[in-house]
Amino acid sequence: MKVGDLVRYTGTEGGRWGHGSQHIGVIIDMAQLDTRDHKSFYIWWVVLNKRGWWDDYRLEVVSEDR
Repeated sequence: MKVGDLVRYTGTEGGRWGHGSQHIGVIIDMAQLDTRDHKSFYIWWVVLNKRGWWDDYRLEVVSEDR
């Protein structure tokens, strides 16, 4: 995953969106924290017009920026 990729939320916890959400977001920033084994991505959820940080293991790439 990298800045510019389109992603979908795939988390399994009982959050608002649930597993296999159809909400599509665009990665607009990323961070690798020294204390964690995974990356975090700042996502703009287009239809919802919301932004926030999400962990890579909760995201699935739908379309890659080439």
